[in-house]
Amino acid sequence: MELLIFQLTSLFNRWIYKSMQTQEWKDTYVHAWVPISPAIGGTVNEMKLFATGSSEGIPGVSSNTVRGEQRSYESNAWLLPDAATYGDDVLVSTTDRNYTASDLDAFFTDIDFAVGTKIRARVADLTGSLATASPGVPVYCYYGTGVDTEAFYEYSGSFDDEPVVTMGDGDGTVNLKSLELCKGFSEEVKAFPGETHSGLLDSSELQALVVSVATIAASN
Repeated sequence: MELLIFQLTSLFNRWIYKSMQTQEWKDTYVHAWVPISPAIGGTVNEMKLFATGSSEGIPGVSSNTVRGEQRSYESNAWLLPDAATYGDDVLVSTTDRNYTASDLDAFFTDIDFAVGTKIRARVADLTGSLATASPGVPVYCYYGTGVDTEAFYEYSGSFDDEPVVTMGDGDGTVNLKSLELCKGFSEEVKAFPGETHSGLLDSSELQALVVSVATIAASN
């Protein structure tokens, strides 16, 4: 069996591999795991989503309008930036303080969403050590790079207001620090310069690589 996984599902599958299946089962049934654009260490853009909301570029939709709905999705808590991945990087700044990925409890309190701490605790094992430990199966990891990706937010007033955004490297959605975590446990890693998060799926080179992995699986 070859498992082709895109973005968020990479976290769920890692949890299955590490928590629910024996090595014997994985050796028997899983030939390869192929994460594409994996958000293994979370994404910085989740900070703005929880603080202000994200209109996702939809015309006529304000960030504040969808904020409550987006906060209710536990899957968004899965994607919050992991402290081990982002370290001391300041992700959000206000006139009063800075927030790193280690300051999520204070961040949730300050954006008037204290329950976020409890939600985050429920999914904490999906990131952290699970994000960087070997899943016990062969991994072939592919992602885009060199695309402007939101990396830092500066608020000069209320969290209801849109912040000033500073860009960094990534695939336009997932930050490079998160994408490249798979280097630590992969048989093969390939970065695709200039390819976006979803646009990578249209790459003929990527498709050929996936077929190649699947062909090997079929012959075993």
